[in-house]
Amino acid sequence: MSDSREHPAISFSDWEILQFVSMLKRNRPPWIYDALCAGHPQEFWFAGQGQASYQERGLEICRRCPVRKDCFTYAMEDSSLEGTWATTKKQRSDFSARGVGVEEAWSELLESETTPS
Repeated sequence: MSDSREHPAISFSDWEILQFVSMLKRNRPPWIYDALCAGHPQEFWFAGQGQASYQERGLEICRRCPVRKDCFTYAMEDSSLEGTWATTKKQRSDFSARGVGVEEAWSELLESETTPS
């Protein structure tokens, strides 16, 4: 007999999305209501392997967001957050590994976006 409380198998990306939604329900910072990410596909913020174009689309939205710095600060202060929060998890990890504080990291991020590669 099957237990009716069984959960269907979910993929890793589904799990990440569930964690994101759960976190927001528990502790929504006030600025989140002004964020441009609402209403866009979750894949933009939690792009899986082979979905770089989704991540780039998400970052394009982030770059126009009026609360981007708040989002960035929030993510820099909670290293457990996965996905895109104003920038990529990798960029935030790189700043942290170098011991760069939030304000300096924010300045470096903006500089990297305005400087031609």
